[in-house]
Amino acid sequence: MAADDKQILSADDFRQRGNKYFISNDFAAAVDEYTSGIKLEPHNVTLLANRAEAYLRLNQFGKTLNDVEIALKHEPGHLKAAFRKGKALCGLKRYQEAI
Repeated sequence: MAADDKQILSADDFRQRGNKYFISNDFAAAVDEYTSGIKLEPHNVTLLANRAEAYLRLNQFGKTLNDVEIALKHEPGHLKAAFRKGKALCGLKRYQEAI
């Protein structure tokens, strides 16, 4: 690929690419794509929530919890992030907090 053929990808492009990997159960590749988007938009709640779900599928509960806490700080009513926080806390065996 020639240098001038490279297109600049947006955070949403990385979200879409991550979603394709997620659908095909390649959660590690999905995490990589979502992470690239988060580097462009660190407070993108959708990307954080999506990466959190991919981390859940990889049983990386601490990383899940970190992402959902950032997401909820920026959007306290984000239901998917709140649900994933509960799942992450259960995965970490922090049941009282999950309740």
